[in-house]
Amino acid sequence: LVQDARKAAGLEVSDRIALGIEASGELAEALSVHGDAVARETLAVELSQEALIDGEFRQGSVIDGSAVTVTLRRA
Repeated sequence: LVQDARKAAGLEVSDRIALGIEASGELAEALSVHGDAVARETLAVELSQEALIDGEFRQGSVIDGSAVTVTLRRA
């Protein structure tokens, strides 16, 4: 989902980003445990479990019945 959001935002593969992922339940728990890996794989220099207020791009989706919102901006 994050990689799709990067593409939709017109970012280059090598661009560093600030990333916000707003989720609940098991998805939020997984993000707490694996947030460092998500940040590494997406080139995020900043990762928040809330939507970024100054995010340049916002994309929502549903994963396993739970709503997820990804916000990002070029870092």
